[in-house]
Amino acid sequence: MPPSLTPSYEVIAFGAHPDDLEAVMGGTAVKLARSGLSVLFVDLCEGEPARHAARGERHKQAAQAAKILGVDRVTLPLQDRLIRDTVEARLDVARLLRLHRPRMVFATSGAGVHPDHQALTQIVINGVFYARLPKWDGVPGGELLRDTPPHEIQRLFSAIAGWSPLGTGSISPSV
Repeated sequence: MPPSLTPSYEVIAFGAHPDDLEAVMGGTAVKLARSGLSVLFVDLCEGEPARHAARGERHKQAAQAAKILGVDRVTLPLQDRLIRDTVEARLDVARLLRLHRPRMVFATSGAGVHPDHQALTQIVINGVFYARLPKWDGVPGGELLRDTPPHEIQRLFSAIAGWSPLGTGSISPSV
């Protein structure tokens, strides 16, 4: 879709897997949407293979949850269990930020034992940085940002998404 036809969102939230964002900031997303802000959830992967569900079930549930929460949702093509902080992943995030031009970005923090959650934190922080930089011509991979003007967000929030080591506490948002 050409950048001129791409919808803008005031808020974009990034999670590694379908269901991460609902668990960590579902209530916040509802409040933001009900206050009139447009919200986009971005899952870095489809969450397959799912440990406790048939193939496709997690994606279906995530789509239903987005409707209930009043948010839109997209999925990037990274692989569950193998998400890494790469230049390509950073550029994918930067492109979304440049296209949709949010004021606020939310990301789950890298707390916990899941390496995908740890990678997400750095991918989003670096993607936010890349999104504001001009002059990507001649930079390897920079063609992904062609035809998208730099964009600088106003706020970056993070929330804890992960299992704490046994007996050390619970999951709690830090937004």
